[in-house]
Amino acid sequence: MVKFLTSSSGGEAMNRRQKAKTAKTGRGGGAATGALFELAQHQHQAGDLAAAEGLYRDILAQDPNHDGALHYLGILACQIGRWEIAEALIGQALALCPDHAEARNNLGTALWQQGKTAAAAAEFARALTLKPGYAEAHNNFANTLKEMARLSEAVDHYRQALSLRANYPEALNNLGSALQSLGRPAEAIAHYEQALKLRANYPEAHNNFGNALLRLGRVAEAVERYRQALKLRPAYAEARNNLGGALVHLGRLGEAEACFEQALAAKPDFAGALNNLGGALQQQGRMEEAAARFGQALALRPDYEEAHRNLIYGLLYRPGIGLAEMLEAARRWSARHAGPPAPVVPPALSAAAAARPPRIGFVSGDFREHVVGRLAVPALEALARAGWDFVCYANHPIEDGLTARFRASASAWRPIHGLTDGEAAALIRADGIEILFDLSGYTADGRLTLFAGKPAPLQVTWLGYPATTGMTAMDYLLADPVQVPPESDGYYTWSTPRPEIRLGL
Repeated sequence: MVKFLTSSSGGEAMNRRQKAKTAKTGRGGGAATGALFELAQHQHQAGDLAAAEGLYRDILAQDPNHDGALHYLGILACQIGRWEIAEALIGQALALCPDHAEARNNLGTALWQQGKTAAAAAEFARALTLKPGYAEAHNNFANTLKEMARLSEAVDHYRQALSLRANYPEALNNLGSALQSLGRPAEAIAHYEQALKLRANYPEAHNNFGNALLRLGRVAEAVERYRQALKLRPAYAEARNNLGGALVHLGRLGEAEACFEQALAAKPDFAGALNNLGGALQQQGRMEEAAARFGQALALRPDYEEAHRNLIYGLLYRPGIGLAEMLEAARRWSARHAGPPAPVVPPALSAAAAARPPRIGFVSGDFREHVVGRLAVPALEALARAGWDFVCYANHPIEDGLTARFRASASAWRPIHGLTDGEAAALIRADGIEILFDLSGYTADGRLTLFAGKPAPLQVTWLGYPATTGMTAMDYLLADPVQVPPESDGYYTWSTPRPEIRLGL
């Protein structure tokens, strides 16, 4: 049976790896081919793939409808990465024997490796219908659900896999990855530790462990985990890239740059490493080189929102770039990643509601020791003293002493760093937010794509970014005449017409 696993690395899927196993069973064929099929399976299990392939083809020459030979020849194709061939062969086997759960699982693997995620998920689901206690199919189905951002469902299926096979290191690692994507790195760590107890030389688990530690601010420990992963697999591009990211956190930019370059040497089409290399170069003031790397990342992945955002942010520091260029660049980002804002139906306010202060929300990745955090906290504390009701939506997992001040001032605290834009928008709407402030713009940990969906009737950008967002979903920019002189108004974008909503201001 074919098994595969995924591990998250720096917010993107790592290279997918799978293992194939054969079993002393097969369907199809008669007595004339039975002994030959047994021999073929023996050679397959022994690792002599060429001999096994020859024997499977001999069987099919005698009996073209031998579903066992078709299936196992498909498994062999999986083992050498010939996914389209595997899909065709296993599909032929299933046409002859549609109730074969293991073949359904393996067809799902071949589909998933080709990026056919929905079709793969359907095959894993069929395998589980045929064999509900199939631990590997639960794990594989969960991997597809995770890729489709159905994280809670993925967690459920990883747990089912582990209930069927407690000592299942791949499922433990994958469950940790899903929990980490949900913004629960401490829980993720417990599962990585269990996986590593079962398999100490498990580079993916070491790498993912490092990611969770990094999210918790335990940077030095993360570095050691990445180094352990690289000791086990020196050409592990994702771990090398993550090590570079940790070194950036430690201010060791030259070493980080070398790590990103090494990751790209191992994997030249690694858009994430190009983006991170651009960030390291930008922090060293090498703005033109940084822009080139961000551009290369976007050439590989035109939908790479973070790289596009970094490219725009870097324009602030490039000589000769003015407000007109910033506006044009922001509009390009908005056209590609934001789209038209969702329509907003202004809330019907009673007379009592119109008399009260509006419900306000603040979205930021900087409710912590950060220049934006230092600038924002006195204002929010003043709002709290004046009796205003507001919610902080925190888009960063690390909390510190300054975070405690934000928490104390807010009416409610909502971590959203593990939520999709849709989930965060639903939370904002459920909170009844009437004015939503963005404190990040195109800076790190910003959530402009969340604002693109118009989760609040009035949306305002403030403080964290000095230029335009280029988004018509933004209704206002809060700034003073020093930051935005009156003659600069034409270089900022907002909704037209401005919302006419009575909020008792």
